[in-house]
Amino acid sequence: MIRMERSHVNPHVVLLPYPLQGQIKPMMSLAELLASAKVTFVNTDHNHDLLLRNTDITSFCNRFPNFQFRSIPSGLPANVIRSGLTAKDVFDAMKAVSKPAFRDMLISLGEETEQRQRPTCVIADGILCFLTLDVSKELQIPLLTLRTHNASYSWIYFHFPKLIEDGHIPFPDENMDKPVAGIPGFENFLRNRDLPGTCRVKTSDNDYLLQFFIGETFAMPLKLKPP
Repeated sequence: MIRMERSHVNPHVVLLPYPLQGQIKPMMSLAELLASAKVTFVNTDHNHDLLLRNTDITSFCNRFPNFQFRSIPSGLPANVIRSGLTAKDVFDAMKAVSKPAFRDMLISLGEETEQRQRPTCVIADGILCFLTLDVSKELQIPLLTLRTHNASYSWIYFHFPKLIEDGHIPFPDENMDKPVAGIPGFENFLRNRDLPGTCRVKTSDNDYLLQFFIGETFAMPLKLKPP
């Protein structure tokens, strides 16, 4: 009997959170769970600078020796007040600047490390498909997505088109306790006030943020998508 020798490949996971604290923290928790593999955690330059100023990086890296931090530009001016920006400002800047920078960084990671430590997958925030999907396909690196809110919200997002079709979005009146039907598993208890804030719009067709979240939700690479 001939035994086949299987070469050991040490996984190298690249994580890319959306650049807000509420999304960075859950992604960091996931990164720590994966830290037995090689992990590269990618922030924007702005958040990377905040991390360096407020975290004992030396102590952290001593705990997780396979962990490294990298950064890419967000496309936003360094002196701009982040709280005054719209979501469209952030997404447009990231698409123009962060997307090519992320691609270049993945290529450089593959060139500067040993063969068995080149990026083997990317885990990105689920609303960054516009930045990661084309790049991962081009470089043939598997892409996984993480939505940092709870699973119930993700299930609701998948049913946004049906909620619009059934007249639940925009809200037909100001009754926030009005029941919302049409989402399997949520019958008899979901109300208008339980829906994500992106549902509180005046029009569904022309609202940038609502349409963006619908597009990003259905762009996520899934084996099986809800109807």
